[in-house]
Amino acid sequence: MQRTIVRNAAWLFSGQALGRLIRAGFLIYAARLLGASSWGAFSYALGIVTFLTILSDIGVNALLTREVSRDQSLLTRYLSTAFYLKLALVATFSLLTLALLPLLTLRIPEARVLIPLLLFVYAFDALRDLGVALIRALQTMRGEALSLLATNIAIFGFGILLLRASPSSASLSVAYALGTLSGLVWTFVALRGELSGLLTRFDASLLYPLLTSAWSFGLVGLMGTLMMATDTIILGLLVSPAEVGFYAAAQRPAQLIYLIPNLIAIALFPALSRVNRDAAAFRGLVESGLATALLLALPLAAGGALLASPLMTLLYGAAYLPGSSTLLILSLTFLTVFPSVIVVHALFAHERPQNFLPYVALGLIGNILLDLVLIPRLGIAGSALASLINQSLVGTYGLYRLYRLAPFSIIPRLPHLAIGAGVMTVIVLITSTTFALPVILVVPLGGIAYLGTLLALKEPSLTGLVRGFSSEGSA
Repeated sequence: MQRTIVRNAAWLFSGQALGRLIRAGFLIYAARLLGASSWGAFSYALGIVTFLTILSDIGVNALLTREVSRDQSLLTRYLSTAFYLKLALVATFSLLTLALLPLLTLRIPEARVLIPLLLFVYAFDALRDLGVALIRALQTMRGEALSLLATNIAIFGFGILLLRASPSSASLSVAYALGTLSGLVWTFVALRGELSGLLTRFDASLLYPLLTSAWSFGLVGLMGTLMMATDTIILGLLVSPAEVGFYAAAQRPAQLIYLIPNLIAIALFPALSRVNRDAAAFRGLVESGLATALLLALPLAAGGALLASPLMTLLYGAAYLPGSSTLLILSLTFLTVFPSVIVVHALFAHERPQNFLPYVALGLIGNILLDLVLIPRLGIAGSALASLINQSLVGTYGLYRLYRLAPFSIIPRLPHLAIGAGVMTVIVLITSTTFALPVILVVPLGGIAYLGTLLALKEPSLTGLVRGFSSEGSA
């Protein structure tokens, strides 16, 4: 089992990380080309589409993964039912968005053209994600990695062609739509052997469990992304397009880093689902996942907070420096988001969906209220602060619920990680201030200091991870 988890994690990290890096690099290029105002309009429209994508999932993908990973004879029934449910949700939310379009674009008129274009992205991504959920259930993570890679390469290719021909937010939106369509086609072709009953095996009796067991998990599992989408939408209603652009620019590297705990959780989830009745095995997997998440979160949070301004300048240019405070605050959210993602997947694997209802209420209502209070006072930094406060509350509550369900302990791991982060902080400060080294050199030096300290302390989380990947590579 350990070897399978490591192999799946290796595929997810290599394929998905490469795909996300391609997209992130392309979007940074697009942000520089379009300028803060047009980039803000595109980001606002994309935030609305992201919000719709999460709502239309409502946990259906995760439920499909869980049930089919346990019993593959359920594959065609669950897949067909989920497919028709997704179509209905996509159609409903798309029509509702078009009806509200004049209201949604009062402050950002440029988004009036972009939102209808990006609704195609919403539809294509919603269906592609259903295929990815099946890939996860079959534990062929290679297929998921390649699906995301194909999508992002297509977005990159179409984007470069269209932006060179006409550098506008509309061209970027069309490129996104064509890229996601390409990813959808690739995914369904790759799964053609599993789709024989897609249109004919609809089972109405599965609608109730799909709707009642999955929706709260779906919202919680993507809480970080959902909060960011909500932030962008509220900002679009309260501040200028340029300020939305600054915020979106700071969001981009944070969203890329949010991928890391999701990949860890995705790799763990099938195993957690299988051993959910074995208390010792379940607790061991939870502790391993949380330790790995914190091992990675600490240096990323410290580095992002310490180097926010030079990182924004490096990525986007001096014109985007007003977004530095946002990046600083969002970097601190890694400390709560990383373990929270592991917690949510562990709770869902243990079949306790009722535990998620307070989670959802805290996350959604709390984030909206804090945004409405802090944005008028602090601007885009207030939105980032709202996310940090709310995610801290949600994360603490999730840890409490999981501990009551399956008592775990990660406190013995924390001293080594804290020492490593402290050494890294000192190195980063010395190299960036005393020696004034460029950030492109400071980042790897800080990473080397952190990893070197943990290796010297023989930190089990790091040495175990290294051994796992080494054994996988030699297998």
